Amino acid sequence: MQIKNIWSDCSNFLLLLGINFETHLSTLIMQGKSESLRIRSILRSLVPLEDLVGVISLQFDLPRVEPITETVIQPMMNSCFAPEHKAAMLLFLDRVYGIEDVDFLLKILEDGFLNDIRAAAQLDTQQLHGTDMALALNRYVCSSILPIITKHAHLLAEAEHRDQLIDSALHAIYRLSQGRAMTKAQKDFISECLCAIASVIKAGFWISA
Repeated sequence: MQIKNIWSDCSNFLLLLGINFETHLSTLIMQGKSESLRIRSILRSLVPLEDLVGVISLQFDLPRVEPITETVIQPMMNSCFAPEHKAAMLLFLDRVYGIEDVDFLLKILEDGFLNDIRAAAQLDTQQLHGTDMALALNRYVCSSILPIITKHAHLLAEAEHRDQLIDSALHAIYRLSQGRAMTKAQKDFISECLCAIASVIKAGFWISA
């Protein structure tokens, strides 16, 4: 429980900072560029970018089916590292640090996003799709990861050298749309993300894929 409390306290703190920074950003800009940069610098000093990327790249303890008894074994959501913790880290990263170049976007896509998207799809089975972790992963992927990819999809126009990674991401995201527990709103996020990626991919990609 203590580990859970640490993750929750940390994620809630970063969530609050990220939301407040975005909320007051326009006011800070009106007060002068130097003031907004100063506040951003202070926030960045609290949590190094490498630490945020490290947390976003962590893997979750996923539920599984015990092969002999077919009993569903689930992690205790009130005492484990959960998708909501990553969501706070990702919001802070996007609003305080920003994603400004394709190499960084590809790094977090490969090291963190793609693993979680695949994990969400992996849990889309008759026995596991309704578990707490599966539902939490769906929320995190559709409400946090996919909007980030959609927002910065224009950067992928410069990712010709990583065609295989982009292809893997497209297939994983599309597979999500078939999920049993996906809500209409979540499917809308999936569609928007797929369209955003497809709109910037050059014709040669589809031939090579």
